[in-house]
Amino acid sequence: MRAIDGPDGQSIPVGCKLYRDPPLGILTVKPEEPVYPPTEDDPVNITIRYITININLIGNVMSEQKFCSQKIFIYCGQEDTGNLAGNYAWYGRDGSKNYDWTPLPANGEDVESNCEVNAKLCNLCGNPKGFLVTQKDLLPVTRLVLAGSNIGVVIESAECFDLLSSCQEIYDTNERETGYFGKNRYIIDVDKAGPLRPFRVLCEFDKSTDNAVTVVEVGGEWESSVPIVGQDDESEDFDLEVEYSHATKDQINGLAKISDFCWQSVQFRCQHFPLLEDPTQPTTYYTLYDGQPASSFGTGDDVEFDGCACHKLGVCFTAMTCNCDAEGPMSVDRGAITDKTALPITAVHVTGKNDSDSVAQFQIGSVRCSAKSTALPKDCAEAFELVNKDGVDYRQSGEYLISPNPGVVEPFMVRCDFTTFPGKGVTVFRPHFPENNPLPTNSSDTPTPVPYKGVDTDQIEALVAQSAYCYQGVRFDCYSTPFLSGGSYFQSTDLTEKWRFWGGGEPGENGKPGTCACGDDDACAGLDSSEGQRTRPCNCDLMDDKVRKDAGIIDNKDALPISLFNLGEVTDMSQVSLTIGDLYCSQEPLSEYGLILLSSGYP
Repeated sequence: MRAIDGPDGQSIPVGCKLYRDPPLGILTVKPEEPVYPPTEDDPVNITIRYITININLIGNVMSEQKFCSQKIFIYCGQEDTGNLAGNYAWYGRDGSKNYDWTPLPANGEDVESNCEVNAKLCNLCGNPKGFLVTQKDLLPVTRLVLAGSNIGVVIESAECFDLLSSCQEIYDTNERETGYFGKNRYIIDVDKAGPLRPFRVLCEFDKSTDNAVTVVEVGGEWESSVPIVGQDDESEDFDLEVEYSHATKDQINGLAKISDFCWQSVQFRCQHFPLLEDPTQPTTYYTLYDGQPASSFGTGDDVEFDGCACHKLGVCFTAMTCNCDAEGPMSVDRGAITDKTALPITAVHVTGKNDSDSVAQFQIGSVRCSAKSTALPKDCAEAFELVNKDGVDYRQSGEYLISPNPGVVEPFMVRCDFTTFPGKGVTVFRPHFPENNPLPTNSSDTPTPVPYKGVDTDQIEALVAQSAYCYQGVRFDCYSTPFLSGGSYFQSTDLTEKWRFWGGGEPGENGKPGTCACGDDDACAGLDSSEGQRTRPCNCDLMDDKVRKDAGIIDNKDALPISLFNLGEVTDMSQVSLTIGDLYCSQEPLSEYGLILLSSGYP
């Protein structure tokens, strides 16, 4: 029992429950008689009295707290016991009749705990039905009337917490002392008066962006990379539970549900060790909040995808769905999960493999939730400068989560190249468009869409807008088909302007056709006059009986990415194939030689 100051400054004795982990004090109002055993003849009509000097003064103190709750458990009840209506209700401290309360999970921690404490009732009736009352201005419950007889009731203490739900709420309300216990660590309660218990988190406040990140750190062996070759019996499959510091999976999932954005990084480093193999029946995998085997690995918000992030983006180094599934030399699969309903990662399952050459390590990052995604790198150039942040190592080329336009466009996975151009980070997008793709030539003005792997239009537009430079290699192979002189053009994602030039060339003036690379150099093909060669915009515009091509790199950022190509005039003999290369974006200019290397560096 402690004495605290009430709203009018009067000292009021109250009950306090103190915890060490998390370090927390709870105001409690304890009933004089908490347990009411079942009686055969008498219906449930209980008047509840509390250990207190003045219930009204205690009620005033409770109203000043952030939130309060009280749990009531019903033993030996019928299926509909607990459905309140008419005369069947609970009464507030003001005498009001109320019907709203929240059922507790049937096999949840609260029900199990109450069953353990009241073992005699539990042995007689089985697990109780639990209900939660959260209207703090009406608590504690002073009377309970239920239908039926031979029903047991347990009334737990009314409890009040002076906590907030997230680091963002702490930042927004500027209540930095609420729940604080040192070194940027706080106690929060994500469902406030709900069934989830308070837990401790790390808060990262960023005044420059008005953002606060709530971090639930991984714990135990997961604080660093976990080697999964060399466990007790490598020839047998085994499971490893993922531990978190001071939080359960339900508490973390509850945090994710109230947050605007959450993410968790994951990495698998391997040598002669497969990852998913067949995603429909994965061998080594993680399980998410639902406890089911995941067919994906680090694929952002698409947890139902079959394969790793590299497969979703079309940049795996083999034809497999993951880099590690090639079972070759040292390789890495990495990514992040942003589907809030799926978080957190709860365990990993490892296939048995008894091979002395095998190496495998799992690394799982902390769960990070916030109102904005401003803590993520905006692009691969910024990621490269970060080197290592939030448990993600940006020193190797790979698949990473970026956020070029926080609050407007959802974060997404991209391929980052950190090696081709020393000292630079380059963002790579791969078209969902086969090389040397034949175009239909049965009619003129035929549009061909150019989609991209793993990203939406608004996402790729956001990255291009964020970048200072973008480049895309293109090639037009032709036979008996005019190119720019025949009215062919391409469009970017906004579909507003028809671009009538090609890689290495320049747009024309006043809507007129521009040039291809050879036209810009006055060196297009042909054995006619030198004037004809100088004035011809493209090789294909020669229209002779030979296979020609026009190729080059488009570096006009306003025209990128290519999202549609429209083939103009055709002839009865026309044959055309189109190649649209990867899109590369950066904050510094890139050399043409390096772009050629990049174009040939991926399958």
